Amino acid sequence: MNEILFLAALLTGSHLPGMVGAAGRLGTTVASRLDTAAAEPGEPGASGTATAARWWRMDLDRPGGFLLSARFRARIEVDADTTTVRLTYVLQPGRGVTELPVSIARLEDAEVRGIRASWNGRAAGVVFVAGGGAALHGAIALPGARPDVPGTLDLTYTVPTPGAADRPVRVPVVAALWPIARPQPGTFTAEIVTARGMAAYEGFPTRLRTASGGGNDRRYRLAAPEVPPLVGFRLAQDLAPWFTMAALLAAALLGAILGFVLPGWRQKRRRAL
Repeated sequence: MNEILFLAALLTGSHLPGMVGAAGRLGTTVASRLDTAAAEPGEPGASGTATAARWWRMDLDRPGGFLLSARFRARIEVDADTTTVRLTYVLQPGRGVTELPVSIARLEDAEVRGIRASWNGRAAGVVFVAGGGAALHGAIALPGARPDVPGTLDLTYTVPTPGAADRPVRVPVVAALWPIARPQPGTFTAEIVTARGMAAYEGFPTRLRTASGGGNDRRYRLAAPEVPPLVGFRLAQDLAPWFTMAALLAAALLGAILGFVLPGWRQKRRRAL
């Protein structure tokens, strides 16, 4: 029941408008808000909206390439009300393909900002077309892409998450619009990193699982066979320190002491009465 309520709040809650049928208020200023990395002439970052507009004429039944894997990592900065995302795709472009069509779900309370992209370590241009609908569409350049040779596309961006500790958190995924070459349960993997003292739980598209953390961080992971439009979860104060082995042993010792002391104290009190 809790998972059903979580998904309802995540997708259709009154303070979290649903992605489907509820366009965000990004307006026509989105393209200017998304920082564009340097690109070579003729690539999306240099040719502006005209290049991104070519996405609308692409035949998705005959894609320009295939998606091999996707790794998503989000770090929650509760004090700064910001989530920092790193998304890594392994792609296999087709012949003559120099850009990847992408989309971002429009979420009123989770606007993607400051996108940076690189293809095999080389800066790649990013262009989006501002318009209506439930998603924002665009293209990312793949400079020097070779046909049927896998390459790595690295994306970084931020998402404002004010009051993240008090409500469900939704982090949009810049989704590659190429089909998955070999779908499997771990095609898409996500890691959520929180500072110690905060805990993430539930999860979308699948339930979060606790992973080993490093330093003061706590890490959680999930996996899915496809790239979702968003990764969702809840944040709360971390109660784990109260359930460590040391804490449990201390509680057991205290219980044993009370178990011996209380009966004697009650007996003495009865005699005194």
